[in-house]
Amino acid sequence: MSHTFPTLRTPGGPVPDGAPFWNPQRGGAMPSHRYRSVHDRAPSPVPDVERTWPSRRLERPPLWVPVDLRDGNQALAEPMDPDRKARMFDLFVAMGFKEIEVGYPSASATDFAFVRRLAEAGVPDDVTPVVFTPARRDLIERTIASIEGLPRAVVHLYTATGPAWREVVLREDRDGVRRLILDAPRTSRASRARASGSSSPPRRSTSPNRTSRSTCATPSRTCGTRPRTVRSS
Repeated sequence: MSHTFPTLRTPGGPVPDGAPFWNPQRGGAMPSHRYRSVHDRAPSPVPDVERTWPSRRLERPPLWVPVDLRDGNQALAEPMDPDRKARMFDLFVAMGFKEIEVGYPSASATDFAFVRRLAEAGVPDDVTPVVFTPARRDLIERTIASIEGLPRAVVHLYTATGPAWREVVLREDRDGVRRLILDAPRTSRASRARASGSSSPPRRSTSPNRTSRSTCATPSRTCGTRPRTVRSS
């Protein structure tokens, strides 16, 4: 890291069993074992009946993926330049994040330059950058070009599926959008193969208004099929 944060203590606990190789998130020093479960302290008033989803309990920390460098940056009146983004990236690394969404390289020259900066300068061996792109061939190819040289990256492909977006922006019917979604990871794999000779299957996730696939570009390993939730737009 080019920036240091002496007041932060980077989590140094063990990597949990079964953690995906692209996000070996470590536990912190917070003594959470001292506290009773919230479900024990505040029992649910709902009758104790078998319910598949509501009956589940969060028993271990989720895998965190900060999106401030992409989603948060898009919300700023004056988006960050590469130097500010680099400082925030180093801050996330110091905080212990292992999977970090770093930008939307097909949307602006600034984001493309920042991702290239990471690829050329290098990132920690246990940190995986994530990039975001619409499921469009030219934008996918631009995105793959931005991550060339990174040892590992997650490419998050998306397309909106709401009726208004589908009909007005994409000008496609349901079958057309389905073809777009299925063709996107093929384009991603082909672009990666041309760039580095690697190939990997996609991860897929859905939300009411968006369908996305995340593919992991790495020379010798694949991401598997762990689903993730995507925020609707």
